[in-house]
Amino acid sequence: MNEKVKNILKIAGIYYFVSFIIVYLFDLFNNNFAITTVFTNIWQNLLFPMVAAGLFVIIFSPAILVLYFIFKKIKNTKIRIVLTAFLIPFTNMVYYLIENVLFRGDTIISLVIGAYSLFVILPLSFISTVFIPKKWLPIKWQTLITVILMEIFGWLLIMFLGFLSSIEDKYITSKLEAKDLEKYEIIIQDLENYKTKNGVYPKTVEDSVKKFESFYYTPINSDKDYIITVYNLYTKKFNYCTSTEPEGCHPESKGYADYEQFGKWIKDIEKD
Repeated sequence: MNEKVKNILKIAGIYYFVSFIIVYLFDLFNNNFAITTVFTNIWQNLLFPMVAAGLFVIIFSPAILVLYFIFKKIKNTKIRIVLTAFLIPFTNMVYYLIENVLFRGDTIISLVIGAYSLFVILPLSFISTVFIPKKWLPIKWQTLITVILMEIFGWLLIMFLGFLSSIEDKYITSKLEAKDLEKYEIIIQDLENYKTKNGVYPKTVEDSVKKFESFYYTPINSDKDYIITVYNLYTKKFNYCTSTEPEGCHPESKGYADYEQFGKWIKDIEKD
C-alpha cells in the first residue's frame, strides 16, 4: 500500500472518528445525558458519518463530475477553490428549480438536502479537517477555505432563491392563480341560485372547475353561509367566504398565518 492511499485512509478515519464523537455528544445532549438511551442508538451513531458522506457524494456527483473535467483545464488553486465552493450549492439550487417546476412549488427534497449540507455535512467537514495533520492533507488550508466559502455561497443562493421566489409569486404565479380563481365564479353563481330557490346553501358541492388540486366546501351558520377553500400547496390556500366573521375570511395576521385580500378571495399563507 503506497503512501498516498495510507494518507487517504488516515484522513477518512479522522473524519469518521471526529464525526462520530460530535454525533454521539449531540445525541447525549439531546437525550439529557441519558447514557442508556444513547447506548441503544450506538449503531445509528456509528453509521451516521458514513451515510452522511456517502449521500453527499451521490447527491452532488454531477457537480463533482463537472469539477473533474474543469480541473483538467484549470490549474489555478484560487479559481479551483471558488469553483468548488460555488458549484456544490449551485447544484442543489438546480435541484430546487427542477423540483419547483415538476411538483408545483413542493420543494421539500431539495430543502432537506440544503439544510443537511449547511447544518451537518459542512460543519462536520470543517471540524474534521481542523484535526487532520497537514502532513497527511497538504491542502488543509485550501480545504478549510473551500468549506467556509461553500457555506457562504449556500446562504447567498438561499437569499437569491428567496428573492427569485418573491418576484415569481408577485408577477407570474399570482396572475395565474387569479385567472384560475375566476373560473370558480360559475360554482359561486350556482350556489347563489340554489340559495335563492331553497333559502339555504347546499350541504355538498362538487368541484366542476378543477383548477386546483384540493377543493373544500364548508357550509356554516346553519347553511346560511359557506366557505370554499382551494389550494395546490397546503401552505398557501385561497378562501371564498360569504361571511367575513370566520378566521381566514378577512385580512389579518396571526402567529401562524397571514390572511391577505386577493380579489374576492382571502389568501391564507402559513408562516415558516
